[in-house]
Amino acid sequence: MSIRKVQLITPPPNLTGDLHIGNALNIVCSDIYLRYCELNKCWVNARFGSDHAGHGLESIINKQVGDNATDEEKVQAALKHCKTMRQNHLNTLQALGVNWLDQGWTLGTQSRNMTLKAFVELYQQGHIKEHLYPTLSVVTSDGLKFLDIADVDFITQNVTLYYIELGLKSKMDEQGVNSVDNTLPTSIKAYCLQPTLLDAAVAVGVPEELWETYKDMVAVIPETNRQLPFIPVKGITDTKFEFVIPGYSERDFQLAWEHGLEIINVTDEYGRMTNCTADIMGMDIETANKYMANRFVADGTIECQIPMKGGSKAYVTPAPQWILDMTAITPYGLRAVEKLKIEPDTRRQLLVQRLQSKHPWCISRNGWWGIQVPIWRISRNKEVHTIAAMSQEDAIAKVAKQIGISPTDLSANGYTVEQDKRTLDTWFTSALWPMWTAENGVVDDIASQLNASSVDHQDTQQPDDGDLDTKDPVLQLDVTRLLYTGYDILHSWVARMLALCTKLNESRLPFDKLVLHGIINDTKGKKMSKSWGNTVTATQFIQSFEQLKGFPDMSKPSKTHTMLQSVFGDDIYYNPLAVAQARLALASAASKANACHDVEAYRGRIKSMLKKLAQLTKYVQMTVDQKGIKSLYDLDGPSKGFITDAVVAGLGRCGSEVGTAIEAFEFRKAVEELEKAVYTYSEYAIPAHRIMFCNDTVLIRQYVALMQLFMPFLPQLLLQMSMPLKLNTTGDLFHWPDYKNVDPYALQGFDAIEDALRQLRRHVLEANTATIITVNPCYKQHLTDAKEYLDHLLKLTYNSVIHYEIEAG
Repeated sequence: MSIRKVQLITPPPNLTGDLHIGNALNIVCSDIYLRYCELNKCWVNARFGSDHAGHGLESIINKQVGDNATDEEKVQAALKHCKTMRQNHLNTLQALGVNWLDQGWTLGTQSRNMTLKAFVELYQQGHIKEHLYPTLSVVTSDGLKFLDIADVDFITQNVTLYYIELGLKSKMDEQGVNSVDNTLPTSIKAYCLQPTLLDAAVAVGVPEELWETYKDMVAVIPETNRQLPFIPVKGITDTKFEFVIPGYSERDFQLAWEHGLEIINVTDEYGRMTNCTADIMGMDIETANKYMANRFVADGTIECQIPMKGGSKAYVTPAPQWILDMTAITPYGLRAVEKLKIEPDTRRQLLVQRLQSKHPWCISRNGWWGIQVPIWRISRNKEVHTIAAMSQEDAIAKVAKQIGISPTDLSANGYTVEQDKRTLDTWFTSALWPMWTAENGVVDDIASQLNASSVDHQDTQQPDDGDLDTKDPVLQLDVTRLLYTGYDILHSWVARMLALCTKLNESRLPFDKLVLHGIINDTKGKKMSKSWGNTVTATQFIQSFEQLKGFPDMSKPSKTHTMLQSVFGDDIYYNPLAVAQARLALASAASKANACHDVEAYRGRIKSMLKKLAQLTKYVQMTVDQKGIKSLYDLDGPSKGFITDAVVAGLGRCGSEVGTAIEAFEFRKAVEELEKAVYTYSEYAIPAHRIMFCNDTVLIRQYVALMQLFMPFLPQLLLQMSMPLKLNTTGDLFHWPDYKNVDPYALQGFDAIEDALRQLRRHVLEANTATIITVNPCYKQHLTDAKEYLDHLLKLTYNSVIHYEIEAG
């Protein structure tokens, strides 16, 4: 026996604002896929959660409460904001017709504990260490104060670009012989924006295309004669050379780490110059910059984003931060990529490149919002113990054991305990998302009950372990763990998640399949972003859809819904007809390319499709009423014949294509095939029933199958609209129609009908009153016998009939 289970991993939206249309597209398409799996008798698992958003939310709260608020007041304001926003997100989820379970948020107990455990484990393994890192800061009366990006505003300014002439000197080989071409220049111009940081430079960046020329040379700083090596830097253009100053630039920090270069700090704790030439020693940064500018040459300006704090300029200076060395982590991710199914596969190489970079990851920040770094410093005089632990009690116990006293005696012996005040990067927490949202669920419970022993999750060390096999072969669990997300967070989330989870979870893949979709752009082709203010919220998008002809007014909740709302509490009502249109529009916009399709492109087609759905539903209802049919059990056997078989095969092809498209996450194609199915039923099945080429059973059974096709897309609408035989209350819609045995001969027959009708319509448009149409020889007699049907179809379109002969062609 085999049970299929699908676990869907979705990115947790940030709590900085309402769910936007990009979130809605990801959620709705994920929900369509899950509902399709469920209709195909799969157990499904999806958990919705929220990301606490780190500096993004911190920035919002800082502006809301002002700079004079204490950190405690800010945290309380943030918690209140998050509570409101999480409820808004859950309401929007409901509005979109999505009924996933609520997993919580990244500051919840389960997530927090997993984050702390991951940090402690990586720290103890030596992968996390404290290093100087370029950090925002501002000079105060008490000295240099380190900031988070959330504490500053950025303004655009033109900044002077400076250069200084550096001498060139060749490296010597082991015998002291100069091996460099003496025809090279004797000096170069090296550029920077802050001359005062000359003494903090550790290398000169050279364009990659010139690296071979300069790799065996060093640059010499005038006056100090300090020598700087050349390193290749991607992105430098116009053959310019740039100083590499790792303590004051994130890009340069990565370069220095890659090439094993030191970090030189030339600013002390008061923001004054130190570790520099005597002439600027003790100066503040601005004064030193003006002084040093006289030694450089100004060479135009460039536009830069300048950080400001309360009207004062903020600076980037080196500060201790916790750095995760990815060198030992990324190999796990690279091995995982080899086994991972990726769609589209063209993204695989991009993911590999992200993992191969091995850039260190600064996982701490000087903010007040988030999970506090689990580092404790327990000290007495100059004796300091730095401990990573899950809690303060755990840290005290570890130190007490080290020094051989009771934990309760630490304080009495003069030891003080202080936790690191920094918080962890939000991406570090969210990178663990697949681990703390993993849910074995009902299926695994069944497995443990039916088999002699429970499902073994721990024995394998293989990174490609995608299936959970029971020890008893009676029950096999075919489990697929799937991540569906936008390609734009491939580096910041997916690559880190793949590497971290595989490393921490005994080399097991956090997901078996990765499907990447594009981003939604605004009308100007620019990515929608909350920070740019060009987003459309999910609720705004839903509310942009209107009532359609043929449907009852669903803008207000029914009496039953109102009663349930009063009993069970808060429940936001959204017009299911508007939700249906929104879901179809979002599905039709989904794409695996860089950018999704225009979300408005199919609005008109969707309206037309749903109107036809209402019309054909009305026709089936009329048939049921006229014939006194009370349930599907009252139906006789299906009629047989060429037209019946052909139309059923045509509908079967559409249905099969809908399922294939959903499985491939080609949601636009799925919507297009739905459109074809509605057209085929409306333009071929109903006319065949009108003139009795097919019976009531075929009409109604195919209607049921058509509604089943729509169930993953329009669950709310189908369950609330008036439907023949009350199909939405009988359970008949809750399985996927079987299209495995579509008759190929009948399907070609349907194509022959469509081709014959196209020829007839063309002749009508050309005003031919008598003509000949050619058809597949295999279907000549069938179509000749079905001329009444063809005439009827032609009359429905043009209200005219022509004389024609059918010949084999």
